[in-house]
Order: sequence, then structure tokens, then C-alpha cells
Amino acid sequence: MKEIKDSNPELTEDMLKLMKQQLKDEMDDVQDVLNSYASNLYGNMKDTSTIQGKVARLYTTLISTTCRAVSGAAVLLCAILTVLLGYPRHRGLFSLGVESLICGGIFAGLIGVMGSRTMGFLSDKMLGRTVDIGLKSYCWMGCIFAGAGVIFLLAGFIIKWKDQKRIDVNE
Repeated sequence: MKEIKDSNPELTEDMLKLMKQQLKDEMDDVQDVLNSYASNLYGNMKDTSTIQGKVARLYTTLISTTCRAVSGAAVLLCAILTVLLGYPRHRGLFSLGVESLICGGIFAGLIGVMGSRTMGFLSDKMLGRTVDIGLKSYCWMGCIFAGAGVIFLLAGFIIKWKDQKRIDVNE
């Protein structure tokens, strides 16, 4: 208020007090609106009859430890079945290796790197401000997939080499 008084010396103390009270009332009104908006939003997230509540419940279910464990077990089971049911055995490993490398490229390259670059641009255009969303986990996930792909390919080459060696010895 000192800056206002210094720039407007004709204002009296009563006028400054009135201005200060009006500013405080306006700030309280804005805070009430924000609190009301946040509580309504939070209430909608907890209410499963609304779309926001259903999406929040689905998100909570998908990121739960149980869902992650079941998904990981399903992927592992599919990988084991791919290797065991493939004939010759190394073809399943080659398939897993190539698929893992492709997934790694998509996660690390497309989602991780390009997503972080375009996220700022899109958020600036849509919201009027830049929002930084961390996509580093996608880069790590892509690197893990690519590493698993290399391991699968190496295992496929080793099994193919051993099978070829066994065939050569038997002939």
C-alpha cells in the first residue's frame, strides 16, 4: 500500500484502508471460488457415477501393483510360450528380440524424445502456457526393451549356433 500512497498523495488513510479491505474481500472471493472448484473436481473424481470418477477409478486400477504384476506375468508367459512353441527354438527368440527392439525404439524414440519436444508446443498452443510433463520413464522403458531385445537376439544366435553345431556333429 505504501507504493500506492507514494504515487497518489491525495489519498487519505481512510481511502487506503477501504482499498485494502476491498482487495482482501476480492482475494477471499477468488480463494472461495478456487476452493469450490477444487472440491467439486475432487468430488467428481471420487463419484463413480460421473465420467471423471470412472476414468479415475480405471486409472487407479491400471497403475495398481496387482495389475502391473498380472501384466508382467502375462508378458513373461507369452514370451516363454513363444520360445517353447517355436520350431526351431531360435526363431521365437529372434521374434522376441526384433519385437523388443521395435518397442524400445517406439518408447524411447517416439514417445520419450518426440513426446517431450512436442508436449511443450502443444500445451502452449492449447493452454496458453508451457506444461512440462516428465517422459523420462518412457526413455528408460525403451532402453530396457531394447536391451531385452539384444539379449533375446544374442540368445537366439547362440541357440542357433549350438543347434547347427549339433547337426554338423551328427552328420
